[in-house]
Amino acid sequence: MLRLASCGNDCNVCPRYIATRAGNAERLREVAELWFRLGLRDTLPSADEMACYGCSSMPWCRHGIRECAQEKGVDNCGQCQEYPCQTVQITQPGAQGMPGKDARTRSTQFLNGLSF
Repeated sequence: MLRLASCGNDCNVCPRYIATRAGNAERLREVAELWFRLGLRDTLPSADEMACYGCSSMPWCRHGIRECAQEKGVDNCGQCQEYPCQTVQITQPGAQGMPGKDARTRSTQFLNGLSF
């Protein structure tokens, strides 16, 4: 089943979400370390702090995307009339110039553009 985060990322391919659902604390620590090294986190969080059950249950986004989507009454950024707004352009550079695409396509293209 498709599960999109508020920002449009596909939770089903997110290593954080997958590790949480599997109860794999070691994998959560690995993801935390990777995201810290990539600059996606300001500090190195613990496995418990990394656990994620999806945006609808957790207000963890430091960019306020979840809250913005809730205020606008949309499930994800791809449904918003203002997409791509400045916040999305800053936090998801792969979303620039793609206003007509659905959130899953944007998310996949963004993730495919990352190299680890």
